[in-house]
Amino acid sequence: MFNKNDIINTEVTALSSDGLGIGRVNGFTFFVKNALPSEKITAQVIKLYKSYGVAKLLSIDTKSAERVAPPCECFNLCGGCTLQHLSYASQCTYKSKKVADALRTIGKVPFDVTDCAGMSEPYRYRNKVQFPFGKLPDGSPAVGYFRERTHDIAPVSDCIIARDTSGIVKAVLEYVRENDISVYDEKTHTGILRHLVIRTATHGTMVCLVINAKTLPRSGELLQRFKNFPEIKSVLVNINTKRTNLITGDTTVLLQGDTYITDVLCELSFKISLGSFYQINPSQTEKLYNKVLEYAKGGNAALDLYCGIGTISLLLAKKFQKVQGVEIVKDAVDNAVDNAKLNKIGNVSFVCGKSEEISFSAPDVVVVDPPRKGCEPSLLSKLDEIAAPTLIYVSCNPATLARDISLLKNYKIDDISVFDCFPQTPHVESVALLSRL
Repeated sequence: MFNKNDIINTEVTALSSDGLGIGRVNGFTFFVKNALPSEKITAQVIKLYKSYGVAKLLSIDTKSAERVAPPCECFNLCGGCTLQHLSYASQCTYKSKKVADALRTIGKVPFDVTDCAGMSEPYRYRNKVQFPFGKLPDGSPAVGYFRERTHDIAPVSDCIIARDTSGIVKAVLEYVRENDISVYDEKTHTGILRHLVIRTATHGTMVCLVINAKTLPRSGELLQRFKNFPEIKSVLVNINTKRTNLITGDTTVLLQGDTYITDVLCELSFKISLGSFYQINPSQTEKLYNKVLEYAKGGNAALDLYCGIGTISLLLAKKFQKVQGVEIVKDAVDNAVDNAKLNKIGNVSFVCGKSEEISFSAPDVVVVDPPRKGCEPSLLSKLDEIAAPTLIYVSCNPATLARDISLLKNYKIDDISVFDCFPQTPHVESVALLSRL
């Protein structure tokens, strides 16, 4: 019916779960990047599969009233903020619909999701950036993001959805160029500098250079440049000499300052190390966590699974006599223990291990905050077995949220709240309140 490079005309009727425009031609579905609902477009077929195709947008023949001009010069290059061309109000509507659609189509548990808590200023929210090093076509070193679907560098010194660390990025790049420090080449597994990782918090900034070597050459010259940035409280070198797509390796060396920075969230202080999981949008996270506390109410015992550095656990400790957090990453558990001491909270304990393998008795409330892949089936079976009166599921992936809720046999949905923690992207966070049947 269609061939590669065919020119098609279609009207976009919806956005996919990853933000692509959806149009149909003679009943055949096409996904088109940067196309918006209600737009009539011309596109070129670039890929064909059995039940759908992918097309490249050539022109917008009828423009959506919700289309806006993307403010970032790297839009369409790095592939990170794929919804910048959609008005922010429409982004929030899209995200609440995304959660509702997943519950209906994947979980077969339809639930009315009507609202998404957004931001008044949906930029400058990220507290962590990870910039790969690479070479420009002329061979000079650069730092930025990978161009979409490639490992070619799109040079970026300032990402506008992140806190402004452009001065630090420029200082690092000057150090690299003036000292002729080599950058990593994936094909040959040669070169020293792999990634620049920057984390920001209420009390300070962490800078880490990930290297394919045992030591960072002329590190003293880099530290000298950092004297111009009093906000830097931690300078680290992470050693990753493996052929891998993982950003960091197993060994981290402290060059200056502390091994952590401290952030204040919901009036509590949290130590954050290089490898700690920590929500990247603090202002929206406060809204989300306050909703968790509202759902949890209070009681004798609470269990927090996939607890990370203990953020939710320590907040629950305000409302429960005892709280236990479970987390598989040892560094995060160590941070959680330190955070309990830092905040002088004594009614919380932490266990290092897999949530599905830890033995626990039935608490009043269980909170789960799993990674994008969702909960392990064995954990869902265990949750069904202990059947705590209240189960609160914090999700960063509507598809796995819907799947997991459908697998829970002893719970029903009472409420779902949606939060836009990732403006300008298709990602969305939600909190589901489940009660025992």
